[in-house]
Amino acid sequence: MLNYTITADIDTRDNSELYVLKIIDKLSAETYKSVAENIKKLNGYYSKFKHGFIFREELTASDIENILDGKTMTSETREIKNIHGVKIGDIFYTMWGYEQTNVDFFEVVRVTEKMATVKPIKQNRTETGWLQGNAEPIKGAFYSDGFYKESYTTRTYAHNNFNGNAAEPGLTNADGYGHAGFYYTGGSIGYSEYA
Repeated sequence: MLNYTITADIDTRDNSELYVLKIIDKLSAETYKSVAENIKKLNGYYSKFKHGFIFREELTASDIENILDGKTMTSETREIKNIHGVKIGDIFYTMWGYEQTNVDFFEVVRVTEKMATVKPIKQNRTETGWLQGNAEPIKGAFYSDGFYKESYTTRTYAHNNFNGNAAEPGLTNADGYGHAGFYYTGGSIGYSEYA
């Protein structure tokens, strides 16, 4: 396997966390092409400024091994199963507040066997009355203004949903403040505000 270094770093444009993979060995054109294709499949790209490949999410050991072996990666190569059924792209929401109901949405960007990494996403709001309304998530619309933390990693679990039906996945601490994350199945979620 190729020699490499990987370090945590900061994006100087918005102070968000990133990871820089630097390959120490000289690569043949064919190996470089294969490695670059695998990096792209993991949403990585080369940065001349950082002199390495940039990733927004921390890579697992198997990710790095698959990248550097130069083998063509498929979705099966990387797929990690979460024991509670959480998948990349799933949306969760939190409801919290005192004399009001705040609603926040989060999209899963990475999973492990028992954990999920989520990022806060924007929402569409429709007022239904005075200081109240319905909110729906906008999938893939991540905040980039620094108002929210870049991402949160939390434990997953299974719980019965509000209707008492079969177990749904949940997050123990979706927002970093201890609020449980509920699995979003579609539709709108009611919110209220305090005057």
